[in-house]
Amino acid sequence: MLPEPVLDNQSYQEILDQAKKSISRIMPLWTDHNAHDPGITLLELFSWLKEMQQYHLDQISDASRMKFLKLLGISPEPVRPARAYVVFSQEDQNIRMPAGVKLSSHHLVFETAEAHTLTRARVSRLRRTDAGGRTQFDIAPPLEDRDLAWPVFGDDPQPGACLYIGFQLPLPVKTGLSLFFELTSPADIQRNPVTDPLSFVPLDTLAWEYLSGPDRFLPLDAGRDETCGLIQSGQLYFQVPDRMQRDSEGIYWIRCVLKAACFDAPPYLRQVRNNMVPVLQQNTLVSNRTVRLKEGLPARLTLNHWMAVNGRTQIQVQGRNGKWLGPLPCGLNQDLAKQRLVLTVNPDEIPLASDQIQGLRVISCLPEFEPAFRPGAGTGLPLQSFSLSAASIKEENFQLQIGSPLGGGQFEFEDWAPVADWDASSPSDLHYVLDSVQGQIHFGDGIHGRIPPKDALIQTISMATCHGKEGNVKNGEINLLVKSLPLPKPIQVYNPAHAAGGQDPESLEGAFLRYRREALHTDRAITMADYESLARTTPGLALRRVKAIPLYRPGLLNYPENKAPNCLSIAVLPYNQAIAANISRRLDHRRLITTQIHIIEPEYLSFDVHLEIFTHSFASVDTLVKNALTRFFDPMAGGAHGQGWQIGQGLEYEEVFRFVSGLEWVDQVLLLALHCRGNGMTQNAQGDIRVPPYALPRAGQYKLDVRRA
Repeated sequence: MLPEPVLDNQSYQEILDQAKKSISRIMPLWTDHNAHDPGITLLELFSWLKEMQQYHLDQISDASRMKFLKLLGISPEPVRPARAYVVFSQEDQNIRMPAGVKLSSHHLVFETAEAHTLTRARVSRLRRTDAGGRTQFDIAPPLEDRDLAWPVFGDDPQPGACLYIGFQLPLPVKTGLSLFFELTSPADIQRNPVTDPLSFVPLDTLAWEYLSGPDRFLPLDAGRDETCGLIQSGQLYFQVPDRMQRDSEGIYWIRCVLKAACFDAPPYLRQVRNNMVPVLQQNTLVSNRTVRLKEGLPARLTLNHWMAVNGRTQIQVQGRNGKWLGPLPCGLNQDLAKQRLVLTVNPDEIPLASDQIQGLRVISCLPEFEPAFRPGAGTGLPLQSFSLSAASIKEENFQLQIGSPLGGGQFEFEDWAPVADWDASSPSDLHYVLDSVQGQIHFGDGIHGRIPPKDALIQTISMATCHGKEGNVKNGEINLLVKSLPLPKPIQVYNPAHAAGGQDPESLEGAFLRYRREALHTDRAITMADYESLARTTPGLALRRVKAIPLYRPGLLNYPENKAPNCLSIAVLPYNQAIAANISRRLDHRRLITTQIHIIEPEYLSFDVHLEIFTHSFASVDTLVKNALTRFFDPMAGGAHGQGWQIGQGLEYEEVFRFVSGLEWVDQVLLLALHCRGNGMTQNAQGDIRVPPYALPRAGQYKLDVRRA
């Protein structure tokens, strides 16, 4: 076992000696370090204070440390579920699979995160054409085991390029479908992930179409696009509005047409699949669905969720006072073939008038969990606690309500809310504290948080367990259905990639360490380094160069002699309007309110070289040297070390001289003269060139004289 860290590991004398040793480095003019010096007296005082504070910090309780974290706006992170994608394979019929279907990996349960239609059709062909309609790639089966890694629209995407996806069978009409794209970027480029696709300005304009006749494509009904325009891995959701037609080879095609391109780096396709569904590592024990009503109770309600089909179900209605009345009688028809629950309600059996009902709630519970569905009844005493008969609870899914008996087996329920502690709870607040690790709920004392009254019914209406890091299983291990679906043949399922993202509940020490990391994280734009860091980490972009230029705006002449107050320009490479819009959106609510931000493209300055060299080589030295100089002045891959040029970086005469002298075809440099064409540059007597802070070099004209022995 590792020893516990001790904070007060420095004595008063050690602290004082360390402070004295730093005097000569911080204040060299302070030479009198004897006890009579007033400065030494102050050091002795602060050394004593530090020793006392260290002792105090090492003695506080975990509860007090939690309060300190709360003051900092930090709380330990709850358990996080592992996530993965699974592939379902079946060949007999198209199947509508509900959300919440339970899958198994050893002893862990995973659940599908959304409803999905499984189709008999499989992706069987991939093709890419250029802007002129010429075929560049045409890949036939098998596709599942191939690592494609080819550019979706080519290395230089142009409007009119197309990606074709072929199926051996037609896709079902007017049915929600999805395709999973595994995408990447070139090896030397790292793209920032997009976590909020709705706030991202796409770098391209795409049109999705399907083959409806000979050489006739019509638009698809495209929905949510997690790929953000085919730049990152994710699902594309769509519907086919009408019957598909096959081509002369018997292939049913959909295609993606590139209408406009502003890519900062061409996307690469590694794999495309259908019948791929996202899953979470969690085991839902109780779930509910709440329907807000505007025109009274519906006669029928259809629920497409695994829990509703396979669980024990009850309903509640919400009155104008916000309280829920239940459980109420209803008709339940569990349609296993279509994996849905049809619920019928008789208004005559509801003890509320139709115009008094504003909500309907359907609660479903696993049959084996039903005995623990209601953990107990209130005692009327303060500080009540109840066990939930389950541990490792996922906090974000947990909901609790408490009901007062009305007679006849019915209750009037109120929803209670979770809190981390009782600091802000008043006597009337319906609050409870959830211990998700131990699986317990705690109630207040009547001063901080209301007390559940005597004989009040306590029941959970939503609860799921989660095992954090344990859910990060390897590929192929999510391979069983917990309960088989009623189909002629069993469905095969597996996860082609590892599950990831599962995290255990964060410890108190972990929360302190996270705060230290977050304290160093830039989230406000104050300094130039802040602006550059935030621009460089803009979601969805793969910027190669970023330079913040204070007090400059586009078109300002004679900078830095002339300055633009309250202005800031950020030069980025690559640059286009979509990139500029994403950076501006990211910086807008992080900047000082008085700062005007301009996202600009670097200005390129041409460097001319006059060179005389001596060589013994009989090769085409002039061509070889000119090609080497062109590579040297390349903004992204140039420079003496091949790592490119930074925006605003000047050119040293000696650096160019060393580069040319080091070429294998050059024996001696007889003359080297540099000249730069562009605004704002200066050149000193040594030949060094200084460029504006928004400029980048590029190759200009070469004059080369080669002398041979």
